[in-house]
Amino acid sequence: MATNRKIISVINTLIFTLIFASRSLTDAIYVTRDISSPLINLKYFFLIFGMLFCALQLIKKKKLIYLKEIKSVYIIIVLFFVISLLMMFINRGSNNKLLEELFKLFLPITYVFLILNTFDFEDIYKSMVLAFAFSMLGYILEIGFSTFSYSNILSVDFSNSYSPFESSAAAGASVAFFTFFMYFRKNKVLKYLSFIFPLFTFKRFSVLFALLLFFLPMVVNMDRMVTKNQKMFLKIMFIILTVVYYLLLMPSSSTLFYKIFNETQRKFTMGRSEFLSWILNGNFTNLGLGSTTKFLGKSLEMDLIKILIETGFLGLIIFVFNYWNCSGQIIYTNTLMGFQFFNLLTSHSLSNSFNWILTFLVIGCITYKQVESEKFLNKVKPKKRKIHIKF
Repeated sequence: MATNRKIISVINTLIFTLIFASRSLTDAIYVTRDISSPLINLKYFFLIFGMLFCALQLIKKKKLIYLKEIKSVYIIIVLFFVISLLMMFINRGSNNKLLEELFKLFLPITYVFLILNTFDFEDIYKSMVLAFAFSMLGYILEIGFSTFSYSNILSVDFSNSYSPFESSAAAGASVAFFTFFMYFRKNKVLKYLSFIFPLFTFKRFSVLFALLLFFLPMVVNMDRMVTKNQKMFLKIMFIILTVVYYLLLMPSSSTLFYKIFNETQRKFTMGRSEFLSWILNGNFTNLGLGSTTKFLGKSLEMDLIKILIETGFLGLIIFVFNYWNCSGQIIYTNTLMGFQFFNLLTSHSLSNSFNWILTFLVIGCITYKQVESEKFLNKVKPKKRKIHIKF
């Protein structure tokens, strides 16, 4: 039995590594260069295979964890499907993007549910180390080895938001790896290397979040529990922020927006306000989830506003409340989810299943794998554990 368990453990780790190796390398070689290739979909093949292999291991599993989280996201999927069908019926149209977008919501939460119920923490840690290595390799291939020069490092300009090392493809994963190795600190090299990674990708929110999470534990106990009232406040806050941001980005609010931010809507949103303007002033028909993507031929690139437009105020409430239910119980995991929600408000990441796999996995490990992780990392018991930074 021990031998069989070890073989299964190796296969689990190998499949996880193949998922993120294929994702990182194909993104670097093909996606970022707008090159079409069937290899781009290889990551989905490995992901589906990995899910099926984990599902087989669940047959004899009696006690399951991560049930609240998977139920929360499945509620979103079902209700978004119903709302979208209703919108298609009312507006008499079809929406070929609906199932694709629902499928991308289904994949990450389901795979993480399967991982947490079939992987030991040691397997997860090893898988994350290998996936991190391939993500770094993919990033280097995307940017180019020759780019990493002393002169290019000196050319980085935060004031003008310029860096030759910037990468949208690697930014999301870099944050997830940083939060994992920052919390589960077995190796100092991995901790500091994972901290440098989001700084190099040079996405504004990623850089700010990495700096915040690196220094915040010096003054705040990040293992402190978050209360139900605090979570409720955060949920309501993001609902209000989404509605206010949407109203401020309307063409009729351009003067008010400039007075508040001292920037034009277009410059502040890096052109995303124009996509919204095309929807508001165009011949847009709401056919539910994915209809703005169908209309524009591309993502609106502001996910919470997209949900508000496509599924209405009710859909926004359903999404924010249920997705925030996956944020864990402590300040650390809720800070990570807060970063993701600010990203959903001002940018787009919801359709990136692979980054959400990493994010959900980090939160899931911290929430459900504390005893296993402490044993593996040779730390003290979870209740006595406090995050601190040693330089």
